Amino acid sequence: MINERFTSLEDLKKGYKDNILNIHYLLGIANLYSEQSRMEVIGKTARGREIPALLLTNTTTPDEEKISVLFNCAHHANEVISIEHCYDIIYSVLSRPKEYQEILNKMKIWIVPIVNPDGARHFWHVSNLMGRKTGYPGSGPVNDKLNPGVDINRNYPFYWGKAGGGYSSSNPSNYFYRGPSPGSESETKAMMDLANRERFAASISYHAYANCLLIPYSIDSLNNPEPDVAKEIGKKSLLL
Repeated sequence: MINERFTSLEDLKKGYKDNILNIHYLLGIANLYSEQSRMEVIGKTARGREIPALLLTNTTTPDEEKISVLFNCAHHANEVISIEHCYDIIYSVLSRPKEYQEILNKMKIWIVPIVNPDGARHFWHVSNLMGRKTGYPGSGPVNDKLNPGVDINRNYPFYWGKAGGGYSSSNPSNYFYRGPSPGSESETKAMMDLANRERFAASISYHAYANCLLIPYSIDSLNNPEPDVAKEIGKKSLLL
Protein backbone atom coordinates (compact mmCIF):
# COMPACT_ATOMS: atom_id res chain seq x y z
CA MET A 1 0.00 0.00 0.00
CA ILE A 2 1.00 3.63 -0.40
CA ASN A 3 0.29 6.87 1.41
CA GLU A 4 0.92 9.39 -1.36
CA ARG A 5 -1.44 12.22 -2.21
CA PHE A 6 -3.72 11.66 -5.18
CA THR A 7 -2.52 13.89 -8.00
CA SER A 8 -3.37 12.00 -11.20
CA LEU A 9 -4.94 8.82 -12.54
CA GLU A 10 -1.50 7.21 -12.64
CA ASP A 11 -1.62 7.06 -8.84
CA LEU A 12 -4.36 4.44 -9.12
CA LYS A 13 -1.87 1.92 -10.52
CA LYS A 14 0.64 2.10 -7.69
CA GLY A 15 -0.64 -0.47 -5.24
CA TYR A 16 -3.46 -2.20 -3.43
CA LYS A 17 -6.03 -0.08 -1.61
CA ASP A 18 -7.30 -0.38 1.95
CA ASN A 19 -10.30 1.60 3.26
CA ILE A 20 -8.32 4.79 3.81
CA LEU A 21 -6.78 4.82 0.35
CA ASN A 22 -10.09 3.89 -1.23
CA ILE A 23 -11.89 6.91 0.24
CA HIS A 24 -8.85 9.10 -0.37
CA TYR A 25 -8.71 8.16 -4.06
CA LEU A 26 -12.44 8.37 -4.71
CA LEU A 27 -12.57 11.85 -3.18
CA GLY A 28 -9.53 12.88 -5.22
CA ILE A 29 -11.09 11.58 -8.43
CA ALA A 30 -14.39 13.33 -7.75
CA ASN A 31 -12.58 16.62 -7.10
CA LEU A 32 -10.23 16.38 -10.07
CA TYR A 33 -12.87 15.10 -12.51
CA SER A 34 -15.94 16.91 -11.20
CA GLU A 35 -17.67 17.02 -14.60
CA GLN A 36 -17.33 13.26 -15.09
CA SER A 37 -17.72 11.87 -11.58
CA ARG A 38 -18.97 12.28 -8.06
CA MET A 39 -18.54 10.31 -4.87
CA GLU A 40 -21.42 9.18 -2.70
CA VAL A 41 -21.54 7.28 0.58
CA ILE A 42 -24.22 4.64 0.00
CA GLY A 43 -24.32 3.36 3.58
CA LYS A 44 -22.36 2.40 6.66
CA THR A 45 -21.19 -0.93 8.04
CA ALA A 46 -22.20 -2.41 11.38
CA ARG A 47 -19.04 -0.84 12.82
CA GLY A 48 -19.88 2.56 11.34
CA ARG A 49 -17.43 2.59 8.43
CA GLU A 50 -18.58 4.39 5.30
CA ILE A 51 -19.24 2.45 2.09
CA PRO A 52 -18.18 4.86 -0.67
CA ALA A 53 -19.22 4.63 -4.30
CA LEU A 54 -18.08 6.55 -7.36
CA LEU A 55 -20.52 7.59 -10.07
CA LEU A 56 -19.06 8.06 -13.53
CA THR A 57 -21.31 10.15 -15.76
CA ASN A 58 -21.59 13.55 -17.36
CA THR A 59 -22.51 15.47 -14.23
CA THR A 60 -23.50 18.56 -16.24
CA THR A 61 -26.47 16.82 -17.89
CA PRO A 62 -29.73 15.53 -16.32
CA ASP A 63 -29.73 11.97 -14.96
CA GLU A 64 -33.37 11.13 -15.59
CA GLU A 65 -32.97 9.49 -19.01
CA LYS A 66 -29.65 7.77 -18.33
CA ILE A 67 -29.19 4.01 -18.03
CA SER A 68 -27.54 2.85 -14.80
CA VAL A 69 -25.05 -0.02 -14.50
CA LEU A 70 -23.11 -1.28 -11.48
CA PHE A 71 -19.61 -2.66 -10.95
CA ASN A 72 -18.73 -3.79 -7.43
CA CYS A 73 -15.71 -5.39 -5.80
CA ALA A 74 -14.58 -6.85 -2.47
CA HIS A 75 -17.73 -8.42 -1.12
CA HIS A 76 -14.94 -10.69 0.12
CA ALA A 77 -12.35 -8.16 1.24
CA ASN A 78 -9.52 -10.70 1.33
CA GLU A 79 -9.81 -10.87 -2.47
CA VAL A 80 -7.83 -7.65 -2.79
CA ILE A 81 -7.14 -8.03 -6.51
CA SER A 82 -10.87 -7.61 -7.14
CA ILE A 83 -10.62 -4.00 -5.98
CA GLU A 84 -8.13 -3.33 -8.76
CA HIS A 85 -10.75 -4.38 -11.33
CA CYS A 86 -12.98 -1.56 -10.13
CA TYR A 87 -10.12 0.91 -10.27
CA ASP A 88 -9.13 -0.29 -13.73
CA ILE A 89 -12.62 0.66 -14.94
CA ILE A 90 -12.26 4.11 -13.38
CA TYR A 91 -8.84 4.56 -14.98
CA SER A 92 -10.00 3.35 -18.39
CA VAL A 93 -13.01 5.67 -18.52
CA LEU A 94 -11.37 8.83 -17.22
CA SER A 95 -8.08 8.42 -19.10
CA ARG A 96 -9.89 8.28 -22.46
CA PRO A 97 -12.43 11.10 -22.27
CA LYS A 98 -13.16 11.37 -26.00
CA GLU A 99 -13.74 7.64 -26.33
CA TYR A 100 -16.16 7.53 -23.41
CA GLN A 101 -17.84 10.92 -23.77
CA GLU A 102 -20.95 9.59 -25.50
CA ILE A 103 -21.26 6.75 -22.99
CA LEU A 104 -21.08 9.15 -20.05
CA ASN A 105 -23.72 11.33 -21.70
CA LYS A 106 -26.14 8.39 -21.78
CA MET A 107 -25.17 6.24 -18.81
CA LYS A 108 -24.52 6.29 -15.08
CA ILE A 109 -21.68 3.93 -14.21
CA TRP A 110 -21.71 3.15 -10.49
CA ILE A 111 -18.58 1.65 -8.95
CA VAL A 112 -18.28 0.31 -5.39
CA PRO A 113 -14.63 -0.76 -4.96
CA ILE A 114 -14.98 -2.11 -1.39
CA VAL A 115 -18.42 -3.43 -0.47
CA ASN A 116 -17.03 -4.90 2.78
CA PRO A 117 -14.98 -2.20 4.58
CA ASP A 118 -15.08 -3.98 7.95
CA GLY A 119 -13.66 -7.11 6.36
CA ALA A 120 -11.00 -5.00 4.64
CA ARG A 121 -9.97 -3.51 7.96
CA HIS A 122 -9.57 -6.98 9.47
CA PHE A 123 -7.60 -8.25 6.47
CA TRP A 124 -5.10 -5.38 6.44
CA HIS A 125 -4.78 -4.67 10.16
CA VAL A 126 -5.63 -7.88 12.06
CA SER A 127 -4.85 -10.99 10.01
CA ASN A 128 -4.68 -11.90 6.33
CA LEU A 129 -6.61 -15.02 7.29
CA MET A 130 -9.62 -12.73 7.79
CA GLY A 131 -11.59 -10.50 5.47
CA ARG A 132 -13.89 -12.83 3.59
CA LYS A 133 -16.65 -12.11 6.12
CA THR A 134 -17.60 -8.82 7.72
CA GLY A 135 -15.67 -9.46 10.93
CA TYR A 136 -18.51 -8.08 13.00
CA PRO A 137 -18.51 -10.24 16.16
CA GLY A 138 -22.20 -9.68 16.83
CA SER A 139 -22.96 -12.02 13.93
CA GLY A 140 -20.97 -14.98 15.25
CA PRO A 141 -19.88 -16.73 18.44
CA VAL A 142 -17.95 -14.64 20.95
CA ASN A 143 -15.00 -17.05 20.82
CA ASP A 144 -14.88 -17.08 17.00
CA LYS A 145 -11.96 -14.66 16.87
CA LEU A 146 -10.52 -15.58 13.46
CA ASN A 147 -13.74 -15.99 11.55
CA PRO A 148 -16.47 -13.69 12.87
CA GLY A 149 -19.18 -12.06 10.84
CA VAL A 150 -21.26 -12.79 7.75
CA ASP A 151 -20.39 -13.67 4.17
CA ILE A 152 -22.41 -10.84 2.66
CA ASN A 153 -22.22 -12.45 -0.77
CA ARG A 154 -24.53 -15.11 0.72
CA ASN A 155 -26.79 -12.64 2.53
CA TYR A 156 -28.92 -11.30 -0.34
CA PRO A 157 -32.61 -12.32 -0.17
CA PHE A 158 -32.82 -13.98 -3.60
CA TYR A 159 -32.97 -17.74 -2.89
CA TRP A 160 -31.34 -17.11 0.48
CA GLY A 161 -30.22 -20.34 2.12
CA LYS A 162 -30.93 -22.51 -0.92
CA ALA A 163 -27.46 -22.75 -2.45
CA GLY A 164 -26.59 -25.99 -0.67
CA GLY A 165 -24.30 -26.76 2.24
CA GLY A 166 -21.13 -26.48 0.17
CA TYR A 167 -21.75 -22.84 -0.72
CA SER A 168 -24.00 -21.44 2.00
CA SER A 169 -24.16 -22.18 5.71
CA SER A 170 -26.32 -21.45 8.76
CA ASN A 171 -23.28 -22.02 11.00
CA PRO A 172 -21.81 -18.67 12.17
CA SER A 173 -18.32 -20.20 12.26
CA ASN A 174 -18.46 -21.25 8.60
CA TYR A 175 -16.74 -19.17 5.92
CA PHE A 176 -20.01 -19.24 3.95
CA TYR A 177 -22.22 -18.12 6.85
CA ARG A 178 -25.20 -16.41 5.22
CA GLY A 179 -26.36 -14.42 8.26
CA PRO A 180 -29.36 -14.78 10.56
CA SER A 181 -31.91 -13.68 7.95
CA PRO A 182 -32.13 -12.52 4.31
CA GLY A 183 -30.62 -9.07 3.79
CA SER A 184 -29.78 -8.73 7.48
CA GLU A 185 -26.41 -7.00 7.11
CA SER A 186 -25.74 -3.27 6.75
CA GLU A 187 -23.58 -3.77 3.65
CA THR A 188 -26.22 -5.86 1.93
CA LYS A 189 -28.90 -3.29 2.72
CA ALA A 190 -26.72 -0.49 1.30
CA MET A 191 -26.27 -2.34 -1.99
CA MET A 192 -29.96 -3.23 -2.17
CA ASP A 193 -30.99 0.37 -1.49
CA LEU A 194 -28.71 1.58 -4.28
CA ALA A 195 -30.09 -1.05 -6.66
CA ASN A 196 -33.70 -0.21 -5.81
CA ARG A 197 -33.01 3.46 -6.40
CA GLU A 198 -31.06 3.11 -9.64
CA ARG A 199 -32.77 0.05 -11.18
CA PHE A 200 -29.56 -1.17 -12.81
CA ALA A 201 -29.79 -2.50 -16.34
CA ALA A 202 -26.70 -4.64 -15.62
CA SER A 203 -24.41 -5.46 -12.71
CA ILE A 204 -21.02 -7.17 -12.46
CA SER A 205 -19.49 -8.30 -9.18
CA TYR A 206 -15.74 -9.01 -9.25
CA HIS A 207 -14.13 -11.75 -7.19
CA ALA A 208 -10.75 -13.50 -7.12
CA TYR A 209 -11.64 -17.15 -6.90
CA ALA A 210 -12.64 -20.07 -9.17
CA ASN A 211 -11.41 -18.59 -12.49
CA CYS A 212 -14.88 -18.53 -13.99
CA LEU A 213 -17.62 -16.20 -15.12
CA LEU A 214 -20.98 -16.78 -13.45
CA ILE A 215 -24.15 -15.46 -15.06
CA PRO A 216 -27.74 -15.46 -13.79
CA TYR A 217 -29.40 -17.69 -13.03
CA SER A 218 -27.01 -20.28 -11.59
CA ILE A 219 -29.85 -22.16 -9.91
CA ASP A 220 -31.09 -25.37 -11.53
CA SER A 221 -34.74 -24.82 -10.64
CA LEU A 222 -34.92 -21.43 -12.39
CA ASN A 223 -35.34 -20.84 -16.10
CA ASN A 224 -33.20 -18.24 -17.81
CA PRO A 225 -35.00 -15.65 -19.96
CA GLU A 226 -35.07 -15.92 -23.73
CA PRO A 227 -33.21 -14.34 -25.37
CA ASP A 228 -30.58 -14.76 -22.66
CA VAL A 229 -28.80 -11.41 -22.95
CA ALA A 230 -26.58 -11.99 -19.90
CA LYS A 231 -25.34 -15.28 -21.33
CA GLU A 232 -24.50 -13.72 -24.69
CA ILE A 233 -22.65 -10.83 -23.05
CA GLY A 234 -20.78 -13.34 -20.89
CA LYS A 235 -19.65 -15.32 -23.93
CA LYS A 236 -18.40 -12.18 -25.67
CA SER A 237 -16.61 -11.02 -22.52
CA LEU A 238 -14.60 -14.25 -22.38
CA LEU A 239 -13.33 -13.59 -25.90
CA LEU A 240 -11.95 -10.13 -25.13
